[in-house]
Amino acid sequence: MNIIKLLKKPKVICVCGNIHTGKSNLLHHIVNTLEESKKEYNLVTYGFKGKVKGATEINSVIELEEITDSFIIIDECFNLFDLDIPKQRKNIEKTFRTIKHKNNTII
Repeated sequence: MNIIKLLKKPKVICVCGNIHTGKSNLLHHIVNTLEESKKEYNLVTYGFKGKVKGATEINSVIELEEITDSFIIIDECFNLFDLDIPKQRKNIEKTFRTIKHKNNTII
């Protein structure tokens, strides 16, 4: 799949896999591909081990819900959302709907 095509319409995309299977490496590859494309986009990140060139880093769900017209990449999603609490799942779904509604693509 052409990663740049992901920017055309708002989407919520999940990268799932077992520990040590390359999920973070895939996210870094996506960031590098976006940088090489020279396309105009707003990049927002959460959970990356270091600074990402040209990206705005967020630290909370509140900041996440305020973002508009951006490409958002979240690494280590479980640090941002507590997926083990059943009542939280509805709030997480609401957050992702809000993000998509504000013309964002989130991975």
